[in-house]
Amino acid sequence: EQHATAEALITKTMTLHESLVKAEKISKDSLGPTILASARLNLALKRLPAAISSSCEALPLLDRLGGPRSPDRDRCCDILETAVDALAKLLGPADTMTLDARDRAATVLESIGRFNEAVHQRKEILAGLRARSDPAAMG
Repeated sequence: EQHATAEALITKTMTLHESLVKAEKISKDSLGPTILASARLNLALKRLPAAISSSCEALPLLDRLGGPRSPDRDRCCDILETAVDALAKLLGPADTMTLDARDRAATVLESIGRFNEAVHQRKEILAGLRARSDPAAMG
């Protein structure tokens, strides 16, 4: 029930923020913390694809809002990486959804200058593709 309440509040806040952005009262970047809250909730509820999507959407906004030293940006990177790794564990490293999630994560991480993390995601994609072509490599 707490999750439902949190989700309702996040949805209402998001709707309000979006209307303020449309009315040009606030910048789109200010949506970052609300989208981050949604990503955190989605991760807690094990909605991995939604957590990944929310994180990918929030990261560039949080980067512009708080810069590279932003604690929110760091939290969002952690959520993204945790969700992608959990999806890989659930579906396997060679699954198309896993590979797509890793690619999205790498792309957004590159866009905010988190190159080491992006390289890690790309290496995991290669490992997944190798596992796909050689089923014995999956162990």
